[in-house]
Amino acid sequence: MNWFKHYANMATDERMMRMESEMGYIGTGIFWRAMELINGMGGSYPLKGLLYTIKNRHAKQGKVMQVIMGYGLFGSIP
Repeated sequence: MNWFKHYANMATDERMMRMESEMGYIGTGIFWRAMELINGMGGSYPLKGLLYTIKNRHAKQGKVMQVIMGYGLFGSIP
């Protein structure tokens, strides 16, 4: 079983709370799916690949971009 370390109190992070208040749990789902993809690639995943993969799961590209770029939840974006 693959797993990755993450903060257990992510739900109380101000950035995450702001995202959830604006986007609901669709934002949370996009966030965690992106984290799984990034982890699966060893800690880095190109933005274009994230957009393509998540978008193909019925998430609109604008919503994916909003989660990835709009809340400061991710470090540097390649």
